[in-house]
Amino acid sequence: MPSNANVDRSVLRRIRMEYVEMPDLRLTCWQASRLWNLDQATCSAILTALIQDHFLSQTADGSYVIASAGHRLLSDRIRPRHGD
Repeated sequence: MPSNANVDRSVLRRIRMEYVEMPDLRLTCWQASRLWNLDQATCSAILTALIQDHFLSQTADGSYVIASAGHRLLSDRIRPRHGD
């Protein structure tokens, strides 16, 4: 598996934005590699990097979901209006 230093930063940003735009996104590594047209090793390295950044977490069934830190990022960007 490639090290996190070798992960393509543009792909990493794109995947991060997918999770921010769809906070309920829940993918296995196999599903993610198909969705983003990545080989398994590259996809695994990217998902690992996002876990190490505390942006994603992995569920007991092996799915990758946005972590609580990722939810904080999302809530900082989208603030509810008062009176709603």
